[in-house]
Amino acid sequence: MDVALEPEKAQQHIGYLSDFFAVYEDLRCGSISNYFAHAYKMAESDIPARVTEVIAQVNLEVKRDAIIRGLSRGMKQRLGIARALIHRPKVLLLDEPASGLDPKARLELRNVLLSLRDQGATILISSHILTELQGFCTSIGIMERGRMVRSGRIAEVTAAKSPARLVRFSWSGDSLAVVQEQLGREPRISQTKLTVGGGAFGFSGPDEDLAPVLAGLIAAGVRVTAFGENEADGRRTLHEALDARGDCDGQ
Repeated sequence: MDVALEPEKAQQHIGYLSDFFAVYEDLRCGSISNYFAHAYKMAESDIPARVTEVIAQVNLEVKRDAIIRGLSRGMKQRLGIARALIHRPKVLLLDEPASGLDPKARLELRNVLLSLRDQGATILISSHILTELQGFCTSIGIMERGRMVRSGRIAEVTAAKSPARLVRFSWSGDSLAVVQEQLGREPRISQTKLTVGGGAFGFSGPDEDLAPVLAGLIAAGVRVTAFGENEADGRRTLHEALDARGDCDGQ
């Protein structure tokens, strides 16, 4: 099917959710789902049951009759996911689908997407937080400055050499979530192990590329109290080094 020659036909098989998407603020959750079901030209007889099903999939049953304007950011994100799923697409394109979701909702989203994958859907996710994709995607591609720098099946990518550098650091305050997000932005960081107040990660790059990692943490509000490479661990992998000392729980 040529998406350029038959765009409307192709759209019936594609679900899409952008990072920032518009909603009709004056409609109710159930109404917007019904609206898009019609827009995708679903069979009229299938729409009521499908709306009920997809609203339940994203756990918005109690908000089905709520006006969209009053929903939280996370609930609007769930509604956007429901909108993308309403017509049972075979290809699903998602840009930062977990944005604004709490940990429970992120787990529920993962379960929904795994179910869709098992049913034969092809799902492409764009995300800068690599930890969100662990144990979830079958293949990954890492882009830097608009170019693909590494791609392949998960096992192939993770089987690459362990990073040559082990960086340990610590911070004060409750900044674990911020630290996770900041480290997830850097493709050369791997094998991250964090606990409350400290942790370590592997880094593949020179000193001049490591300095912006520290600057990014500080700019994000993390009060870093120590940051540096531990050369004494030699060529052992990060997990071997940390497990030997019992520094951190896996993250």
